[in-house]
Amino acid sequence: MKTKKVLGYGLIAVMIALAFTVCDEPETTTTTAHVHQWGEWTVTTPATCIATGSRTRTCELDATHTETETLPIDLVNGHDWDFVNAVKTVVPTCTTKGSGTANCKREGCEETNTETDNIPELGHDWDYDNAEVITPPTCTTAGSETVECKRIGCNETDTQPIAIDSEAHNYGNWIQTTAPTCSAKGIDTGTCTYNNLHTDTREGADIVATAHNYGNWIQTTAPTCSAKGIDTRTCTYNNAHKDTREGADIVATAHDWNTTYTTITVATETTNGIEAITCEHNASHTKDHRTLYATGTSGLSFVLINNNTEYRVSRGTATGAIVIPAYYRSNANSAYLPVTTISDGTDSERYNAFGGTYNSSGTTPNTTITSVTFTEGSRLTTISDYAFYYCQNLTSITIPAVTSIGYCAFYQCTILTTITIPEGVTSIDQQTFQGCYSLTSVTIGAGVTSISSYAFIYCTSLTSVTFEGTIPSSGFNNNAFPDMGDLRTKFYQGNSANGTPGTYIVTSGTGNNRVWTKQP
Repeated sequence: MKTKKVLGYGLIAVMIALAFTVCDEPETTTTTAHVHQWGEWTVTTPATCIATGSRTRTCELDATHTETETLPIDLVNGHDWDFVNAVKTVVPTCTTKGSGTANCKREGCEETNTETDNIPELGHDWDYDNAEVITPPTCTTAGSETVECKRIGCNETDTQPIAIDSEAHNYGNWIQTTAPTCSAKGIDTGTCTYNNLHTDTREGADIVATAHNYGNWIQTTAPTCSAKGIDTRTCTYNNAHKDTREGADIVATAHDWNTTYTTITVATETTNGIEAITCEHNASHTKDHRTLYATGTSGLSFVLINNNTEYRVSRGTATGAIVIPAYYRSNANSAYLPVTTISDGTDSERYNAFGGTYNSSGTTPNTTITSVTFTEGSRLTTISDYAFYYCQNLTSITIPAVTSIGYCAFYQCTILTTITIPEGVTSIDQQTFQGCYSLTSVTIGAGVTSISSYAFIYCTSLTSVTFEGTIPSSGFNNNAFPDMGDLRTKFYQGNSANGTPGTYIVTSGTGNNRVWTKQP
């Protein structure tokens, strides 16, 4: 039974304050008022034992139209009983109510509840931590478990469902669904036996380095004059993985020419070389060949003459067997120009191209020159005065197609044994071969029309002279071969005007008593 005490309250009036229905119509001339159709009341604030509450309802025709009314203080059901701290006369159990005195917890309310069975049952406190699983849940079905109540003196158990476990799959055998490639492992797939829509994947077989999937072949290197083209295909799994094969056949004309010349054959002292434009693909493929002229003997001195269009040459520091080149250039970037003249620019007894020197103390021979040759295609035209003056160790010289041999050019070349005058020479100057004591044979080219006096004086060993052409008698000086017997007489014996070409040898006698005979 309840004992009702109301202390400290003022007048408690049980009122139902009805709020006037307020339907605020829009202040427009186009809106027509309507009769409200109210919905159900909704408690918005419950009434308690110490305070009123409220409820509201809404017009079903216009939700902006509402009506609110006050709920009176509820002295019956509005208390908040403190059953936890109640003075219990009968203790509640899991399934039975208890009895006792419970105070209202609301501030200002001193009501108590002493009704029989006023304290609610406790309900079971299931020990879920130690539940016994009867049927495990799966990904598609709930499971079940048995739980015991933890309250002392309660031996109740209960069988309760276990919620579906979305991860509780039972995968069957794993099946390879993606084969491994050159860049990725394979993929295996497992299907749940509970629901074949549930699948899972895992890494499968290891990468197989050769498991490529190549695309189309593409020419990546065009064929050249020396090599076939190259085709390449790329793996679709990894574009760093490529394969190549021979492509299009060699194209003989597919050169890629360099822009600068390359030496093909190196020029030596005596032989010409070759340089050409080479193909970058094959250096044996060349074009635009040009000659690298033989260099001649190292140390020779070259000086430009005739408005820098040609060179003259002299000994410089060269010694031994001298080779005079047909052309010369001062460096690899300059043009070749012909070497046309043997001269030092002075051409005297004191200063000359290759010879010794003469001064007030006498003559100093040049003993450093042993032979003189000229490279193929010699452009020499002039052997200047005193060119080989007193070259007393000069054993041989092959004179190219010069047109002029100067005064005393071979003066006192004492061990020179043979000499051939080219057909381009028209005259043999005075004393050209004076004192060539070892000279045994001379060939005079067909172009010679004049032999000056003493040209061959003191050529005491001379025994053979070949005239390759005629020489007007007026051009053959009587003293050209002084003290050498009847050579001139025999030359003009058959043709007093121009002489008879041929080879004349000494058949008897010595010195000025030598008898010369024309050979058949």
